[in-house]
Amino acid sequence: MTSPNLTAIWQQEPLAKFSVYTQVQIQHLWKLANEIKQTLDASVQDGIFYAGKENNLNRVYGDFWLWVLGAYEVVRTMSHYSTCFSESYSAEVVAFKKQIATLRMPFAKLQFQGSDKPINGEASIYSMDTEAKDLSFRIAEKIFSVRPLISEFERITKEVKLEDVLFDLRSAPARES
Repeated sequence: MTSPNLTAIWQQEPLAKFSVYTQVQIQHLWKLANEIKQTLDASVQDGIFYAGKENNLNRVYGDFWLWVLGAYEVVRTMSHYSTCFSESYSAEVVAFKKQIATLRMPFAKLQFQGSDKPINGEASIYSMDTEAKDLSFRIAEKIFSVRPLISEFERITKEVKLEDVLFDLRSAPARES
């Protein structure tokens, strides 16, 4: 039987039912995402991106690089234990994992997926949208913008319902082959 205190915690943080560690990692990713958005907001003035004394461009790039690696690892773990989640929620996690995986490889290894050759231009910023206060990256003809990626991750991890979390990862049923 589950204690009433655990049930109350899970109501507020459903992914803690899956893994307390995953929930903590997600909360740190939310915090990092807020810092990225705040730096972007503070860096665009009068339609121009100002790097500032702290070189905000490098800060956003570095923080987003770290956020991508962390977000990928969280959804990779969740998709690996897909039987812990409802089918619909698991499908959302897998779809996001596929989306962010294309960006993760160049960020992590400076290579495209399935290639041992270094990429040209590394994982450099493709464009700056001063109106949206956003940055974009172009990987293999696909454009990835910072704010929409963060928003999608936050939607998936903040709007999850307790009924979508079926099992703790330590008691995950085996996946069907």
